[in-house]
Amino acid sequence: MTDTIHSVTNPAARRTKNHRSEQALWRCRKRWKNLVSEHCHTPEAVCVHCGKHHGQPAKKKGGKPIYLTINHLSRGLYVSEDLYCTWNPALMEICCTTCNWMYEKGKMSCPVCHNQYISCMEPDGMCQGCYDKAHPEEANIRIEAKQKKADEKKALLKKLRDARKARAKLIDVVTRTIRWERENGVHTCRLCGEHLKITIESHDRVFYTCPNKDSLLDDSTEHSEFIKSFDMFDERSIKSLESEDKKAKMKAWMKKQETGWT
Repeated sequence: MTDTIHSVTNPAARRTKNHRSEQALWRCRKRWKNLVSEHCHTPEAVCVHCGKHHGQPAKKKGGKPIYLTINHLSRGLYVSEDLYCTWNPALMEICCTTCNWMYEKGKMSCPVCHNQYISCMEPDGMCQGCYDKAHPEEANIRIEAKQKKADEKKALLKKLRDARKARAKLIDVVTRTIRWERENGVHTCRLCGEHLKITIESHDRVFYTCPNKDSLLDDSTEHSEFIKSFDMFDERSIKSLESEDKKAKMKAWMKKQETGWT
């Protein structure tokens, strides 16, 4: 919605803006002010929702005093100024500005404590705190379930954190060991300590496998995961022998296609 009334906008938006501007003029006139003073700004007037009086100090530090106004329960009262500014007990009620604002949002003050605002369709008819006081057994069950869920989440995060630290420590140890072995020409298995033997040699890569791989493959899956190929010429990540074998076969096939070999 734009600031100017006569701009090219949606017709419904223009009507809404014009109607709100007209209502603002109604509330600035003496007729509306006298109506509010007569019914709301009296010692016996209280908010029908929260029970507060006009001019009562706010509970929040630095908050403004309570101001009572008239809430129109029917949209038909917004049609004209006469209906809007004429007192009708059946279609109007006295409430504070906060309850009036919450009423437009479909909320109402808790009828027990008058401190929290709940939905008008709330099945229990009270806020969560008042419901817990009225049903302590259900509240304890809910609090225990919430605490249990929080503990499980905390334990899971700790487990993941420890696993991440252990993995980082293992990677650091393996990386240092590999670097030392490359510098000294020694290659050993990470699990059994046996010297690795060369299985495939190429012009730029050398692959090693453990002699105990076949015997330990059925009993230890970790052993098979640690049998990796070590790059002797650069610092690229360690990859499995099967993957490198597939790449080598693909390179050979592509070379045959380029050269026209059959």
